[in-house]
Amino acid sequence: MKLTKEQCNEIISWISVFGKSNVRNCPDVCSPAGLHKSRLDYNITEVKRVESTQWFFDSISEFLSHEYPNNKIKEGRFFYAHEFFTGAKFTKHVDKDRQHDWKVIVGAKLNDDFRGGQLLTYNPDGELATEVGVLYKMDSEVLHEVTEVTDGTRYSFVYFISHQDLGIESKLF
Repeated sequence: MKLTKEQCNEIISWISVFGKSNVRNCPDVCSPAGLHKSRLDYNITEVKRVESTQWFFDSISEFLSHEYPNNKIKEGRFFYAHEFFTGAKFTKHVDKDRQHDWKVIVGAKLNDDFRGGQLLTYNPDGELATEVGVLYKMDSEVLHEVTEVTDGTRYSFVYFISHQDLGIESKLF
């Protein structure tokens, strides 16, 4: 699934609407246990589900519906919009280490007028979010990083999705 340029720009505009915080300065809600703020330096916005953002949640639900037909994404609470300015990066990490009930991550790059800022995965090795607006789905146990943005500003979104949001049972072991 691919978001249009207009949809990408609308998501970017929500950063101003909902307000942004630098992850080094925001409360622990932005930095759950296991995540060291010294590894982070970018701006984050919690984009809530309201009437004007509902189309986004509907789109993500549809994107996941083939694999997760009972997903509850249309009723989701929020996702994150990220703003990585020149010099910003996010070193190697595993999202599930931060929140154990996260199952998958859905995201996309929202612009391409920057340098650096690659979303790299390890084991399996690869690169995600190579084309503006193209949604990716990544297992929450994949080691990954966003390399340093060397010029410009990189905009993206990430939606951390739990077993419950996907309409599946969580495995304890």
